[in-house]
Amino acid sequence: VYEECCGNIIKVFHETHALISINAREMNSETAITKLNHFFFDIFRGTKNVKVIVACLDGPFASSSNLRNERHFSLAPLDFKSSVILFGRLCRHVSRRRCQTVHTSSELADLLVNEGNEKLHYEDDCRSKRSSDLFVLVGEGIPASILAAAEKMTGEDYDKLIRIGKKPEFRTNLTSRAQIDKELKRL
Repeated sequence: VYEECCGNIIKVFHETHALISINAREMNSETAITKLNHFFFDIFRGTKNVKVIVACLDGPFASSSNLRNERHFSLAPLDFKSSVILFGRLCRHVSRRRCQTVHTSSELADLLVNEGNEKLHYEDDCRSKRSSDLFVLVGEGIPASILAAAEKMTGEDYDKLIRIGKKPEFRTNLTSRAQIDKELKRL
């Protein structure tokens, strides 16, 4: 029933600009929140121009102190792995049809983020060229930029992202041409 209902929503809204409003006041269990999150994932993956507003005046989403107040938060940019996972959840090309080895946002992160690079930030100096290129393609850790990159990503750009992700990471502590020449002779 869920698949049929969600499929019908995606079919109707696939190419349409739409705003869906959800009243989440009655969602007071972890299961309900998980199911709503799954629904968002499916809707955002299957549509191009749908935005969702979640209205909640009580329950686990809100406390009595912020019922009618806006709250502003200052957030630092996301780390590399979190950026890739968010990008993967938002990008319509992350699917079984586009790339045979990447079907989920977690699989995309496994491909793009090498061990030891999970907590890198875009402004870190220790990034490799590969990590820098990938970070730029997925939005540089800024959630709004990640959303924009995911929405604007063409199939060809996604294929390029996957190709870069399959390249090995190259790192060196050598900082001068003389050090590089010496190391090359040693090898």
